[in-house]
Amino acid sequence: MPDEAISCIREYMLDFDICKCCIIRLTNGRCQQIDLLNVFHSQAYPDEFICKLCFGLLHNPYLCDIPRNLNESQNEVEFTNEEFDKYILLYLYKELNGSHYQYTAYQLRVTEPINIMLREQFLWDELTCMSTNHVNNNSNSSTIEKLNNLQTKFTKDDINALRSYAIPAKTAWKWIVDGKLSSLLKVSLLCYVFLICFTIIYDFEDVLFFI
Repeated sequence: MPDEAISCIREYMLDFDICKCCIIRLTNGRCQQIDLLNVFHSQAYPDEFICKLCFGLLHNPYLCDIPRNLNESQNEVEFTNEEFDKYILLYLYKELNGSHYQYTAYQLRVTEPINIMLREQFLWDELTCMSTNHVNNNSNSSTIEKLNNLQTKFTKDDINALRSYAIPAKTAWKWIVDGKLSSLLKVSLLCYVFLICFTIIYDFEDVLFFI
């Protein structure tokens, strides 16, 4: 695929308020965990920003981060009660620690929220409608204007190629959090069976709430 086409698609995603982690997982199917982590740590968004695809799953610190890094030599983790209530990883640690289970490793299983899958479907369909294949057979002026504004044309085959190798949001989330969970639990991750379930609620303005 031409680099110009990928750059054009990434520019469109940025204009659509999609976070950098979502952009790299959707446009670079060969992305490795270290690549995604580098992008994650380079992100800097205002508190009110919410990715239109992942709803904050890959950039909101409450959903995928901890307040501060831990020293491996620490025997106890010290966080405030407010932090335990706000950060999902700290909440997980608190619940497991309070259960008095003994474990030497853990597995991680995540079910991807249906809202994210639906949004991704919409995004791919929208990009397909902006491809040269569609515009050549469609006289809709607004679609043509959008395509011209991008300055670089891409084809439906380009979109299908990216889509076939795109990394799921749940995989990207696991890549981001597994090291943080390991530092909290002080055990290693065996593979990607915790069942982590949380609900993302949003209003018509895509304002994120976490319960």
